[in-house]
Amino acid sequence: MYNIKNKKLYLIDGHVSFKSFIEEFLIARTQAYLYLKIYEQVLK
Repeated sequence: MYNIKNKKLYLIDGHVSFKSFIEEFLIARTQAYLYLKIYEQVLK
């Protein structure tokens, strides 16, 4: 999910935003961003 957001890979599937991409997978936007924050902390 981190690479999809940062590299804008969601555009490949025709999504105009990361938000519309995560909505397709029925993930709450706040939950998706929480996962991203956690992952970014792991990278540090």
